[in-house]
Amino acid sequence: MDEFYVKEFFRDTSQQRYRLLQNKLMRESKFIKFIKDRGIAVFGAVKGDPSKFCELGWLTSDNNNNQKYLFHPFRLLPVFKGIELCKIRISATSTLNRDSLAQCLNGYINFLPENDNIGNKVKEFDSHS
Repeated sequence: MDEFYVKEFFRDTSQQRYRLLQNKLMRESKFIKFIKDRGIAVFGAVKGDPSKFCELGWLTSDNNNNQKYLFHPFRLLPVFKGIELCKIRISATSTLNRDSLAQCLNGYINFLPENDNIGNKVKEFDSHS
């Protein structure tokens, strides 16, 4: 193929290629919906786990303006890891006996990982850390 045609092709298709190569940044509300649409139990609607994780230093926001958090879709993985590491692993039916559940939760708190430990593990999946 002639070099002229290759250059012309790239010039003519630059906008389409840009859209294929770039993911738009999402506001936190859209990012939360994006995560929920993939079956992950993330907290929040407008504001939630992603901004909390940013405030804790676990997750990087993808914008230079700190007024609002914006996220690339690939930030889904560190959010998912953070949620998984924060899960309290008890039976759903343990709520049927509330007295023993309260005692269980009070004792369980002592076995929860420290926030710093969770954060360090989450940061391993956050590509900008």
